[in-house]
Amino acid sequence: MIGGVVAAVAGSEYAKKVHLHSLSVQGVQVRWLRQLTADSNDESALPDTLRALVRFARKAAIDPRQI
Repeated sequence: MIGGVVAAVAGSEYAKKVHLHSLSVQGVQVRWLRQLTADSNDESALPDTLRALVRFARKAAIDPRQI
């Protein structure tokens, strides 16, 4: 999941699609996949644990020194 978020932040469509496909094959819900790579920071559809993961991944991708 972190890879999908990082790929989306970096603007790598290919990497994002590869990560999302892998997650969908593993059974991750489509609505969660949309939230992982959404441009907005609205993560309300995600469970608390995934919300924390997505926030961490976005921060790390944008500016690793924030972490």
